[in-house]
Amino acid sequence: MILMKKFRLFLLIIPLILLSGCSIRTDFYIQNLKSEDQYIIIKYKIPIKNWPDYRTIKFQYINELKTPKEFDKIENKNVVDVKQIDDYTVEFIIPKQATVRIERTSNTYYYEYVKSFQLNGKDILFDEIVLQSKTKGPHRIFQIK
Repeated sequence: MILMKKFRLFLLIIPLILLSGCSIRTDFYIQNLKSEDQYIIIKYKIPIKNWPDYRTIKFQYINELKTPKEFDKIENKNVVDVKQIDDYTVEFIIPKQATVRIERTSNTYYYEYVKSFQLNGKDILFDEIVLQSKTKGPHRIFQIK
């Protein structure tokens, strides 16, 4: 009887240990619902070159309004022309009626990086962007209306 209880406890603990290291891909998208291009500035909390996974900033987009699942299925995505202004800031234009993937991270790690957005001259804290975003599965989609 005691052996059976220990075995059950063992069976319960093993899956918890295995699942504790799992991560979920959580992408952040912006959809431009307007009929004109939108000028965006993103300000980061830490210098871009100090990111643990430092890479050239490259945002992909498609000229359609798509869900994250549909976005991933499209093979030939365009690349947004991103200009790095300083160590913390990038600027780019989102084409009209387009979906842009801004961040591709796991477990919403983009919260650690992004400080704020500037949309057509108006500063918006990233927390506000997240609150105004739609959730589609584990992904977030901010819509410019």
